[in-house]
Formats: sequence, structure tokens, C-alpha cells
Amino acid sequence: MRVLLYPGCMAALRYPHIEVSTKEILGKLGHQVFQLDHIICCGSCILESVNRMQWLSFASYILAQAEALRCDLIVTTCGTCTSTISKVREALLEDSEDLNQINAKLSKLNLKLSKPPNVHHITELLHQELHRLSRSRQNKGTAFIQNACNLTMTGRLPLSALAELVEAAGYEVIKHECSNICCGGSNIVTRREVFDMLAEKHYKCFDGQNPDIIVVSCSTSYMAFVEMGFADKVKFVSELFS
Repeated sequence: MRVLLYPGCMAALRYPHIEVSTKEILGKLGHQVFQLDHIICCGSCILESVNRMQWLSFASYILAQAEALRCDLIVTTCGTCTSTISKVREALLEDSEDLNQINAKLSKLNLKLSKPPNVHHITELLHQELHRLSRSRQNKGTAFIQNACNLTMTGRLPLSALAELVEAAGYEVIKHECSNICCGGSNIVTRREVFDMLAEKHYKCFDGQNPDIIVVSCSTSYMAFVEMGFADKVKFVSELFS
């Protein structure tokens, strides 16, 4: 497939190895990878509540670029980006008035939105292509997992998907009660007390266990676990296969 890799702000600007490993595994799976030559925010769920037209504009630009490149799919590394771009895509395809307004803006950039490709998180794509991934027969150790909120809440993929990928990579997944609870990463700057509360909850869930790695499926979660003091253990899911 022709794939537009959209890493999102966090991976592109703070943790570029997430983008690199994701691009590498997409290539290994035989996909032709395209990327924008500049960084633009997806609009996030925050902008949606402030200015809906601006929210539509940010994500529609990404969708229009993917359509112009004749991509079959947009792949992201961020749960929020996946949710946001998908919601904008659905909203514009359902509302011709909004679509016309957006296309009036896009026309100034010689872009047009008509049949934008679908949007998948890299975890979704890897899980769909699990049968094509090289399974490790070696026991590499133990792992905690942290699912991405914006994927689990929408039911886009089974709750077991990340665990299945980690096991395929050769790790034993240790279950804990916080794997589907928000990591608090988006609150690190805006509401530090909320992040501290959620971090404390995770410490208690870990109950003194010491896994070899902690696997996350969202770049914001990656930041959260670095902030919690697990920089030496946290891994993004695509790193397991690149």
C-alpha cells in the first residue's frame, strides 16, 4: 500500500526514534511510505472544543495531502492523532457544507478533499498484519503494556491487540490493573496534579514488579513513562519489530 506516515507532534519533535522505527517496520511489511516535509498539528481534541472550523482545517490539510499523494492509508503513532483525523474525515464526508468551506481554504494551497484515505494507528496495522510479522521464538523477558486511551475508548481494535503484538515479539506480558487506565501524559504541562495522581496509581498497580520493558502504543504515553522515571524501560510498539 501507499502509506502516509503521520507521526504527530510528540514523536516528530521529541521522540524521533518512534517515527524512525515505525517507518522501518512499514517498509519491512512492503508498504511504500510517504511523509510530509513539514510538521503540522492534527488539531487535537482540545481545538475541537475551542474552534470547530480550525479543528477541521488542521486535520483536513493532512487528509488532503494524503489524497494528493494517492495514498491508500494514513498511519499515525499517536492515539489522539488517530482519533482526531478519523473524526474529521467522517465529519467532512457527512457534511457537504463543511466540506465546501474546507475545500475553499484548501484551494488556496492547490489541494482538494474528495475521497480521503482511511486512518489507522500503527498498532491497528501491525495487529492486522500480525501473521506477516516475524515471531520471536526467544524468550526476551517480561513486559508491562499501556494501551492508548483514544484507541481503547473507540473500540477500534481489541483490548488484547497490544499484548498479542508484545507476545509475538518474544515477551511475556505481565497483567496489571492500569494497562487500560489513562497514563496522564496530556496533563503533564496543563494539570500537573492530575498527572501526579495517575502516575501514583500506576506505581501502585505495578506493585513492586520489575518488568524488563514497558510497551506503549502512544507517543504521549511514552512521554508519561519517561516522566515517571522509566526512560530505561519504555518502548514504543514499533520498536519491537524494527
